[in-house]
Amino acid sequence: MENSLWAQELSVFKEKWLFREGTSSKEFLHLEDLCLSKKEISKLYDADGIVLSTTDQILLRMKIFYENLYTPHMDKTQEEIAEFLDTLHLPKVEENLIFADKIMEAEVLDAIQKLNIDKSPGPDGFTPDFYRKFALFVACILSEVFNEIKSKGSLPYAFVQAIIVLFYKKGDALDLSNY
Repeated sequence: MENSLWAQELSVFKEKWLFREGTSSKEFLHLEDLCLSKKEISKLYDADGIVLSTTDQILLRMKIFYENLYTPHMDKTQEEIAEFLDTLHLPKVEENLIFADKIMEAEVLDAIQKLNIDKSPGPDGFTPDFYRKFALFVACILSEVFNEIKSKGSLPYAFVQAIIVLFYKKGDALDLSNY
């Protein structure tokens, strides 16, 4: 299929998918809007228990809270970690066997077919159903991307981004750890 034709079909599919009746994406977007309108966080404690009430203060508190939550805290040395892992008697894999081969398009296709279609779209806006419908087109591209990542040994910044949606659980609504 010609690239421009594929791009048009892709655009139409995404538009139809996002706005057709009964899709998980539409429900997700509706829930997101509902949560924003009915559950807006207008006050929050800072780390010292002082109430924050401006949007800028609340957003900064959330940023710091989640950066701290998702930042690994290494209080052990590499040697201590290695010693601990040695006590577990885990099976060893020869290093030359780990990721020795390129990631093949067929492996990506297989992974796409195993995606849970009930999941919400990620930051790219694409649902698992989208990837399944266009598996033959995206598998080639994704296998190239994954092999490039493998050769460089690090993930692009976009791959480690996430959307964090806060849902109040219970307890003090001003305490961010209750979301």
